[in-house]
Order: sequence, then C-alpha cells, then structure tokens
Amino acid sequence: MHAAIITAFKDPDMLARLADALLGRGFKLFIHVDRRSRFDPELLDDLVRRGCVVDRRYRIVWGGYTHLLAITDLMRRALRDPAVDYVHTLSGQDYPIKDRSYFDQVCDGRAFISWEPLAETPEEVRDRFDQYKLLYPVEWWRSIPGPIERPLRRLQRIFGIRRKGTRDFNRSAIFKGLVWLSLPADVARHAVESPAAHRLLRDLRFSYLPEEFFFQTMIANSPFSDRVAHDDLRYMDWGPRDGVRPAVLDARDEDALARSPALFARKFDSRRSAELLQALSAAESAAAA
Repeated sequence: MHAAIITAFKDPDMLARLADALLGRGFKLFIHVDRRSRFDPELLDDLVRRGCVVDRRYRIVWGGYTHLLAITDLMRRALRDPAVDYVHTLSGQDYPIKDRSYFDQVCDGRAFISWEPLAETPEEVRDRFDQYKLLYPVEWWRSIPGPIERPLRRLQRIFGIRRKGTRDFNRSAIFKGLVWLSLPADVARHAVESPAAHRLLRDLRFSYLPEEFFFQTMIANSPFSDRVAHDDLRYMDWGPRDGVRPAVLDARDEDALARSPALFARKFDSRRSAELLQALSAAESAAAA
C-alpha cells in the first residue's frame, strides 16, 4: 500500500482534489493542515470519514522546524500500518500524474530522493545549516521579522559562529535537498525511527529550512544509500514563470506532464490550474476504463 504524507496550509479545494485522486489510486492519506489555516470543518470531517488521518497540531512557518515535525510525526504514524510499503511526502498543492499501475511498476524498492553534499552548495544554502536560528522558540507563535533576523545572522558571520556538525554527523556528512520524496517503508523507518534520526531531528531545531537536510543526511549516511535513485520523481518548473518559483502549473504544461516520468507534479492552484486538473482527471478516467 502507498501512503501519502500531505502538509497543507491553503486552497482547500486543491486539497480535496488531491485527496480524491490519491484515494482513487488506493492510497492511505495522512494529512497535516496548518493550525493557522481556515479550512471548512466539513471537508476535514469528510476526509476522516473516508479513512484519512487528519492532524492540526502545528502552526507552520515557511522553512520552519514545525513543518519537519509535522512530516516526521505523520510518517511514523503511517509506518505503524504493516500494509504500508511506500511513503510519499507531498504538499497540498501537488497532484499525481500517473495511474496506480505506474506507481506499482516504478516503486520497486528504490528510494526516490534528490540530494547534494552541503559542501557543494552555494554559500547562502550552506548558511541554512551553518548558522543558528536563534529565535526559533519565538517561531512557534509568531513569524520573525527580517529586521530582527538579519542582524543576528550577520553577527554570527562576523564572529565566526558556525555549526560544525551534529552529534552523529560532521559537516562533511550533511546532505541537502527537497523534502518531497518517495521512500520504501524500511528506508523511511530508518529515516524517522532510528536513534540517530531522533537525535538529528532535535539537533536541527535551530536551523534554517531543516527539512532540506534531515532526510537527505539520514539516508545518505545509512546502509540504504545504494538504493537511492537520485531522482525525487517530481515535476516542477523552476522558471521563474509569471513571477513565481516553482511555477503554478496550468494548461500550458499538459504535454510536458504527459511526457514526464515523474509520479507527481507541483505546484497546482484549484483556480489557475483548473483546466489542467480537468485534463488530468479525464486521463485518469480513460486509463481506468
């Protein structure tokens, strides 16, 4: 069974469409809805009635630690079910672009995740790990204004305050990538349930965008690293297009999605992507017929 770990913070209609598409493919859904978001309770109750797990525990700030907590909490919950053999992390603005048979064919025990060593990334990316997010505790209830945050980062650079590593991984063992990935259950279990995983999760709480380091570092330094496909199987247009990165997909992307080997695409908007979503839904229906 495939399980989807979904974090959503806006566009309830898009979440509803995503849930319909995944449930139609036989997925089990584990959904975290940002505690700040205004979602119709009837939608969330309906998802629960349909067998989805819905959680609203965290107030999530972009690039914040609570997003990683929401994902890892739900992943551990999904892995309690022995029938789950693959987990996929998604946002509420993602959508599957292949049918169930394609998922079963491609998900053959490999881990679909992209990464690069921290040392090979640009300086501004390295700073996300090297510098400490000193005001992290405040983030639980309020976004930190740039005029406060930037001087603190500048002072760390002036005084040479840099993270050298974590309890289990020195700096050369840190890997970076996107949090959107597809993992076999045994790999996912190591990534979120092993003692090293719990220590790394705690060590990253004062980091910027910790979600970009957690899974990559755990898996790259694990016995499962030789099963990594080095492709997250997500279609994204990094443009920028229409002033957005990644682009919001629309009817212009239909042919590209049809050609793509990816399992999922992002980002979608229930209104701006309506024509494309309709075309994808029609293709699903034709494949199921």
